[in-house]
Amino acid sequence: MYLPDNEIKSLIDNDVLYNAKLENVQQVSYDLTIAEFHDKGMRCDTVDVKPGNSIFVSTEEKICLPKNLVAQVSLRNSWIRKGLLLDSPVYFPGHNTHIYFRITNLAGETVKLKKADGLAQIYFLQIKGNVSNDYIGDFSDEANAAVIGDMDVFQADEKRMKKAVKPIKSLEQHIYVSVLALLAIFVGISTISQSALKLDSKASLIGATLVQCASFSVLFLLITLLMPNKKKPWVYLIPMVIAIACIFFLLKHEAWEMGPLFIWNVVSK
Repeated sequence: MYLPDNEIKSLIDNDVLYNAKLENVQQVSYDLTIAEFHDKGMRCDTVDVKPGNSIFVSTEEKICLPKNLVAQVSLRNSWIRKGLLLDSPVYFPGHNTHIYFRITNLAGETVKLKKADGLAQIYFLQIKGNVSNDYIGDFSDEANAAVIGDMDVFQADEKRMKKAVKPIKSLEQHIYVSVLALLAIFVGISTISQSALKLDSKASLIGATLVQCASFSVLFLLITLLMPNKKKPWVYLIPMVIAIACIFFLLKHEAWEMGPLFIWNVVSK
């Protein structure tokens, strides 16, 4: 059963609700007065609450509940319509503490709050009979908000986005390098095919093919070295072996007797 205004005034007179003002008593509730806001470990008189963020609020009033009363805090209707959400514990019989609650901005824009704003109201409910024991807990006599977490969702989202973007960037770089590698292979095949059509002697064709295979093996090796993720050794070893083998056979080939002029002829053609 909710206590009416005359009984709430009686609670003020009996110091169940103290630091209270009689003019704040409503029909079945009491309008709480803001003492300060708690934002990022700082105490302040005004605060800008970004969309999705939360702040803690402490009040001037304090409660000392008897064994037959519980108290609940709720957001005033005008602030509900502005997109705010209030979370508060249920204060049990024997609770002796300042009143704290959390405000979350569900609106799409930043909401500026100041001490003069009437955000919340407290209700007192009488229970049938008395409880056996008073409330005993970590927050039973809390003069200051000792445990308040970081409620900046923007910073939390930024950290999550950085973790998500990192593998995406790595994947993007991997795709670019893979495309370059495939392009190099296709260009190499095309160049060798064109050389086979243009060169009229078997010796020239073998020499040109060896030069081009060595060149594209070295190019593929360089592209592999640019890949962001470390590869297995054989990925680097294969193009190195191919390039060395091509150079070796090119040196042994009779066309090498032409010297650097052979390479120039192949490239110019």
